[in-house]
Amino acid sequence: MKKIYIAFITTITTGSTIPMTLNQINQIMVNRHNGAFGVDHLFDQQINNEKLESWQQVGLEVKKYVLDNAKDLFGSQDPILFNALNRIEKANKVLISAIKMTYALPRNTKNLRTMAAFFQSIENKMKTEAESLKKSTFILRNKKNAQSLLLTFALFIETTAQKANKDTRMGHRTDIVIPQTPPASIPPRKTLPTLSSTPTTYEEEPAFSPPTRTPAPPVKTSSITPSYYEEEPAFSPPTRRPEIPYNN
Repeated sequence: MKKIYIAFITTITTGSTIPMTLNQINQIMVNRHNGAFGVDHLFDQQINNEKLESWQQVGLEVKKYVLDNAKDLFGSQDPILFNALNRIEKANKVLISAIKMTYALPRNTKNLRTMAAFFQSIENKMKTEAESLKKSTFILRNKKNAQSLLLTFALFIETTAQKANKDTRMGHRTDIVIPQTPPASIPPRKTLPTLSSTPTTYEEEPAFSPPTRTPAPPVKTSSITPSYYEEEPAFSPPTRRPEIPYNN
């Protein structure tokens, strides 16, 4: 990381022709962006001018890399990459100027809304630019690298403009107090008792069986029929005793 930082400073201060690699520029872009815009609110405290200038120097390195790599085998500049570079570079300069202007303007609702709409327009333009670049197809590796760097640069500008748009709105200002109505109290809801949960396995109901009838106890009766058959004795007429003659 220290070698990358030294190489970047050497290139800017001495005008050295040592080209920086794609990874080096991307890493420096991340560090410089976080150093300048990595705060909770962009306009609560003015950003150091040196940090803004440092971010603009990153834009110069992006421009140099794209111009060196957006060429075909015959050395001609690719019109898609070249025009995209000009639009993105212009958007970055306008973004920095708008941030500085916001610091100088009186902080009232009208000015904040005006600047918020301006930052919104920069964000929309960078979204459109990124979508257009993504649809472009290149064969040469150097053009693909230039395309990748432009997409990263446009994404950083879009993100910064989106944050600036958010931080200029009244709802995101810390120095403007907005009265808030307390939320209405909602009575607690009474929950109805739920039915018991169904069993996890299906159980068939037992088959229906009618109730059985208990028989009445037997009635005790006297014996009518003899236990065995007996023939009645044969009828015999009574015998008549013979008359005894009466003797006078």
